[in-house]
Amino acid sequence: QTGCFSLMAHYFPSSTWYAFEPIIEAATVLQKNLELNGINNVRVENMALTNYCGKAYLSMPDKGNWGLSTIGETPLRFSAQTQRTVSCMDIDTFIELHTIERVHFMKLDTEGAELLILKGAKNMIQRDHPIIVMEYNETNMKQCGVHKADVDAFLIEMGYEWKLISSEDILCTPSC
Repeated sequence: QTGCFSLMAHYFPSSTWYAFEPIIEAATVLQKNLELNGINNVRVENMALTNYCGKAYLSMPDKGNWGLSTIGETPLRFSAQTQRTVSCMDIDTFIELHTIERVHFMKLDTEGAELLILKGAKNMIQRDHPIIVMEYNETNMKQCGVHKADVDAFLIEMGYEWKLISSEDILCTPSC
């Protein structure tokens, strides 16, 4: 949420990165972190990604654990929570609105909404076949009514192979 991954954009100055953060306070911190580090090629978007455009409810734990926030209807990793209404958009619509010609890489860590985001990016995935690093945590998936078999089936349908690269993350590459 504070841009640890986005800071790598410094090493790819001719590329444009997009960071989506639905919590306005975290988006503000991320933007300041990028500015402090002289990184100008990351665009911070204060919205959630999913498979539709509109509004979503974001369930949030206490401030110290905002990284566990989820658009899932059944949070399983925290109990004391508040809810915020946040703007959301699917990636295919975002790409069309911003005339993005090609996507080379995606990193998803959305506490269970990864499959929803992938489905909302289906046209771009079929067009560009980006490398994808994403969270692959079964408990988080359940928060959004998703099962690993659903994620696996979608990745296979899109022509991807994947391997576990940490206890909770997979690296997905086009199999062609």
